[in-house]
Amino acid sequence: MKVTAADREAARNLIARQKFCIDDDEVAGVAQCWASNARLELHVNGAPPRVIEGRDTILSFRTSGGTRNGHPHIHLITTLEIIDREDGGLGAESYCAYLSTAGDFQVLGYGRYSDILAFEDGAWRLQSRTVKITANFG
Repeated sequence: MKVTAADREAARNLIARQKFCIDDDEVAGVAQCWASNARLELHVNGAPPRVIEGRDTILSFRTSGGTRNGHPHIHLITTLEIIDREDGGLGAESYCAYLSTAGDFQVLGYGRYSDILAFEDGAWRLQSRTVKITANFG
């Protein structure tokens, strides 16, 4: 598959949509962002990584509050690079900041996302995401 400029733009939109859906608690939207056999690997504050496999398991983790730890916050994605992969797929690298929505909008943490995207069922989806976070959630 030849990756086009439209594919790269779809990848940018996917990264943004996934975070908007999480921040807005749009469960169906979050599910549409992940490939069926997706993998999420979380590295938080130097703790051993947590690996979550499969779209349904990732969705359950996301909707159970597993990423918020009781702190209301929103995500800001920046410095997004879309990468053409040799296998015909796409990758993405970005930074993320987490801002409190509890009235003070303080920075709760920041991190880096390393993504691999797959074209599945006619759309680009997150196949794999590795998250490295330094956070003050708790």
